[in-house]
Amino acid sequence: MIGQQQSDFDVTIVGEESPNFEATIIGTENRQEIPHSFEETPSSDLIKLNEAQSAVVVTLVNKILAKAVEKQATHLQIEPEENFLSIRYRQGESFKPLIDPLPKKFTSAIISRLKLMAELDITQHQTHQKGRIRKRGGGRTIHFSVQTQPSFYGEKVLIRVLDSAIQPLSLSQLIPDQVIRKSFQPVNHRSSGLLLVTSPHKSDPSVLLYGLLWEENRNPKAIATVEESMSYILPGIKQIEVNPDTEQDYADVLQSLVGQDKQRIMVDRLPDPSVARMVAEMARNDHFMLTSLRAEDGITAIALLSQMVTPSLLADTLIGVIHQHSVRCLCPTCRTVHQPSAEEFAHWRIPPEKQAQITFYQARSLNETEVEQAREKGRLCRQCNGKGYHGEIQLYELFQSTPALRTAIAQGAEREVLKQVALSNQETSPLEAGLGLVYQGQTTLAELTRLFPDYLRASLPDEGGMMLPGDVTQRLATVEQLLMTLTQEFHQLKQALNPTISPETPSTMKPLDQAEAFKETEIPIDLPQEIDLCQKTITSGVSFYEELTDPGDWEALKRELDPNKETIAADFSPDQDLAMGEGNNPFRSIPDPWS
Repeated sequence: MIGQQQSDFDVTIVGEESPNFEATIIGTENRQEIPHSFEETPSSDLIKLNEAQSAVVVTLVNKILAKAVEKQATHLQIEPEENFLSIRYRQGESFKPLIDPLPKKFTSAIISRLKLMAELDITQHQTHQKGRIRKRGGGRTIHFSVQTQPSFYGEKVLIRVLDSAIQPLSLSQLIPDQVIRKSFQPVNHRSSGLLLVTSPHKSDPSVLLYGLLWEENRNPKAIATVEESMSYILPGIKQIEVNPDTEQDYADVLQSLVGQDKQRIMVDRLPDPSVARMVAEMARNDHFMLTSLRAEDGITAIALLSQMVTPSLLADTLIGVIHQHSVRCLCPTCRTVHQPSAEEFAHWRIPPEKQAQITFYQARSLNETEVEQAREKGRLCRQCNGKGYHGEIQLYELFQSTPALRTAIAQGAEREVLKQVALSNQETSPLEAGLGLVYQGQTTLAELTRLFPDYLRASLPDEGGMMLPGDVTQRLATVEQLLMTLTQEFHQLKQALNPTISPETPSTMKPLDQAEAFKETEIPIDLPQEIDLCQKTITSGVSFYEELTDPGDWEALKRELDPNKETIAADFSPDQDLAMGEGNNPFRSIPDPWS
C-alpha cells in the first residue's frame, strides 16, 4: 500500500518484499542511489480528486517510473481494461506485469499525471500525442518518451525508457557461439556496402543493430544513427531522431549526412522505397549502411528489398543479410519429459550416444479450458500461465553476398530461386544451434520444426559430419524433371527431322523394328563415286573409315561435310572399337541397315 489512502486501493509491486521502497535507480554494474528527481507538487489539473488522493497518484507514478528504471525496462505500457488498469513493462521480447492491476477509477488521474509531466494536453483524449520526460542525476540522464493513443476502454500510454547508463550489448553477449560470431566479421568489418538485419514482425532488430554498430566504434565521430526512437544513448556518436510529423523525416536526415564525414550510418528501418533507394545509393558511394527490414526469413527480405531497389543496384551494394530467429524457451517450472520416437531420432539425425545421454523435454501447453480448470484447482503454472514456454532466445543466420547470389539478384530472380542459391552457399545453419538448445533442455524439437521447415534433414550434418546443401532433395527432383522434359523434346525433334520414320520412339522399339525403319528410310548420301556401296566394302575397314579412328580428323571432316545431308556408317570392327574406346565411338549405337 502506498500513501495514506488504504481504503481506496492496494498496490503491490511485483517482485518486491515491500511496496514502500526507496526511489533508487539501479545501474548496470552497481547500485547507484541518486536524489529522487520525480517528486513534484501535485497539480490541481489532475482529475477532481482531493489533496490526499492527488498525492497518492503523484507518489504512485513516481515509483512506477523509478521501478521501470530499476528493472532496466525498455518500455512501459499503461493500458485501461474493462474493469482495471494494467501496467506492464518490457524486458527483452515480452511484457511482464510491473504492479498488480489498479482500480479503473484511477485511470484518468494516472494518465493525466503522466501527460502533465510530458507537457502534453490533458484535455485531448482522442488524438495521438508525443512528449518526453527527462531527468538527470548521479551522472546519468534518463529519458521517458511518452506516447498516448486512444483505445477501446480509454486512452492508453506507451513509455519508452532510455537510460544513458545502459550501453548496447556486445556481439559476444548476444551470440555466445564463437563460430557464428566470427562469421559476422567479414561483413561487419567492411568499409562500404549494405548490411541488412531482418527479423519477424514480433521481434525487435534494434538490439542486434546496436550490437553490430557498437562492435566497430573505434572512431565514434565517423558514426551516425538515424532513428525514429532511440534505444540507447551512445557517447560520441551523432544520433538523430526523425519526426515524420515535421520536415525532419528519413530522407531529409540522410540527405544532410551525405556531405558529412560519416563512414558508418545506421538507419533503424526502411519506411518506404525512396528511403531504401537512398540508403543503397549511399552504400555504393563509400558508406557502410546498416539497416533493418521485417520479414519471416532473410531470403524473403532480399526479395522484398529487390522490389524497393533496382535489382542491379541491390546486387552491387548488398554485402550480407543477418536474420534473427526467436526461439521460445521451455518453462523450467512445468516442462515435462518427452521420449522421441525412432522416427523423430532418424528425422533429426540424432546419434545413438545422444539418444541415450540426453533428456528431451516438451512444453506443457494448455488450452483455454485447461487453463481455467488448472486455475480453479490451484495448479496453474505461475511462471508461464499454462503457455508452456517462458522467454525467448535469439538464433542468428547469415547469408553472405556470393557471386552466385549477386547474379540471381541482378537477374530479378524469384524468391524460390534466391533461396536455393543462398542455402546452397551457406556455411552454417541455425538449426545446429537450435539442436544445441534442445540438448540443453531449453527448447523442444517441435519448436525447431515450427521455425525451420526449410532446413529439415537437408541442412543437418550426417554421421560423417558433412553438411548437405539446403533443399537438396527439391533441387534433385527439379533437375530430374528437367532431364525428362529435355529427353521428350529431343525425341520429338528427331521425329520432326525424320518424318518418314515411325513415330514410335527408339526407346520403345525393338532392335529388329529399328533395323526395318532404317531400311525403309530414304537417306540422301553424296559419297565419292569410287567407293563401292556394298556391305562388304563398308564393313571391311577401308581407309575411308580408318582415318576416322584419329580423333584429330573429326573436326576437319565435319567442316567438309554438307550439314544439310546425313552420313551413314556401320559398326566398327572390334579392333577399331578398342582403339577409340567404347565410350568415344559415335557409331556404336547405330544399327547396321544391311543386317
